[in-house]
Amino acid sequence: MSLMLGSVRSLAEAQLAFACGVDWIDVKDPLAGALGAAPVAVIREVVDFIAGRRPVSATLGDCWDQPEIIEERASEMQLTGVDFVKAGLRARRPTAAALGALHDTVAAGARIIVVCMAESSPGLDDIEALAGTGISGVMLDTADKSGPALPDLLDSDYLVAFVNRARELGMLSGLAGRLRIGDVQTLADFGADYLGFRSALCDASSRTSDVSRSAILAVREKMSALENKQHKQRNEVA
Repeated sequence: MSLMLGSVRSLAEAQLAFACGVDWIDVKDPLAGALGAAPVAVIREVVDFIAGRRPVSATLGDCWDQPEIIEERASEMQLTGVDFVKAGLRARRPTAAALGALHDTVAAGARIIVVCMAESSPGLDDIEALAGTGISGVMLDTADKSGPALPDLLDSDYLVAFVNRARELGMLSGLAGRLRIGDVQTLADFGADYLGFRSALCDASSRTSDVSRSAILAVREKMSALENKQHKQRNEVA
């Protein structure tokens, strides 16, 4: 079963997400874009609070077409102690400059997850090219937060192929992009390492609002119920 990744923008939100059982804490500033970067001080506060009890990632900011800034920003993020740094790219037919920037960033010690723009989704060969840089994982996310949710933008066959190719190449995979609680049932069987949520965890499903205890728990309970169901089915088969 996929882990539940919850995106937070402050220490208080991280503390609430942790208390509600979110598996993976992701730090970003939703007011600054799809992958808006939170202040370094906030990221450090969250890392110190989590203290290794959950994976923590942080976004570099919206730099889909600026691979040249990835290494410097990732270096700054690494100083906070995050487990993973998330860098957004237009990953369909990645340029030599983008692949080179990723390779250099990984060589400098960063554990990078490339966030692939779902509106310009990568082919399977593109995923292989990204894997060749040594990154830790790939995920799909929507850059346009006023547009369709991920399951409405990309069909199930593609999402399954994306996840499977990442696994074959030894990388983590994630699916995100305006996911709703109703999408959990559909995506749970695809085998991604994690499903990412922000809007669904917030008041009125507005990604720029505060996260809500009731909304977080609703997603957590849905994912836990499906996990229990899958576990029961596996035991019955065994």
